[in-house]
Amino acid sequence: MPKPLVISLLGSPQIVLNGSSLQFGSVKAIALLAYLATSGMLHDRAELAALLWPESDSKRGRGALRYTLSLLKKELGDGFLLINRRQIGMNPEANWTADVVALRRLLAPALGPENRLKNG
Repeated sequence: MPKPLVISLLGSPQIVLNGSSLQFGSVKAIALLAYLATSGMLHDRAELAALLWPESDSKRGRGALRYTLSLLKKELGDGFLLINRRQIGMNPEANWTADVVALRRLLAPALGPENRLKNG
């Protein structure tokens, strides 16, 4: 059985799959993966492009997003990301963990219902 994808964001970001550290060659790829993992929801492509490439027009932003997704898919393989023509998110059924998500779940009882994760 393959080991999970482990996304460590507390401290310097580190992404580990099957016991090996992944190198994406792009800070934006790590930022996109971190955002998707910590949000717990699907996001519109246009929203992600505007968030990560605010200086670019819509066409260039979406092109940069496609390229960044190709970097992620190359390193992660299939199954971790849910991608369609309109939206992108992490697959909640895939074998992955993120330290920030685990910490937020542990803190949720102390924070109250308005601060709980949607999937937590």
